[in-house]
Amino acid sequence: MRIISIRQEPAYKEVAAKYIHNKWGNETNYQLYEDSIFGCISTKESIPYWYLLEDDDTQEMKS
Repeated sequence: MRIISIRQEPAYKEVAAKYIHNKWGNETNYQLYEDSIFGCISTKESIPYWYLLEDDDTQEMKS
């Protein structure tokens, strides 16, 4: 397993927004997740901070 920090690896921001929204979002709040995940890249604040967990064998994200 590999922990991916979206702030440190911003290339994963779209994957993160789609994956996390798919797991915990609903049809009306995708923009909320996207704004938070994309925004964590440029903020100097300690939050929000998003991570993904990637399975080494399958290269799939895990919740």
